Amino acid sequence: HFERNPVKLGGPGVIIQCDETMLNHKIKAHRGRMPTQQVWAFVIVDTSFTPARGYAEIVPDRSATTLLSIINTSRISNLHR
Repeated sequence: HFERNPVKLGGPGVIIQCDETMLNHKIKAHRGRMPTQQVWAFVIVDTSFTPARGYAEIVPDRSATTLLSIINTSRISNLHR
């Protein structure tokens, strides 16, 4: 659904917040093994709405190319208004 209808956040004069987060299960009492693969998510939040609107996506890597492509497809540029 979101590939055909991407979430649009931000706009002229609106600041969006971006964050990268590592998703991991918690090891309790120092038992068990650390996960061998790290799963990273990239999150974009528009706080101009109440409640805030957001979009999160699992990313294969945290390179600038990957993150900028997500930002460019998820934000409203000045040209769209």
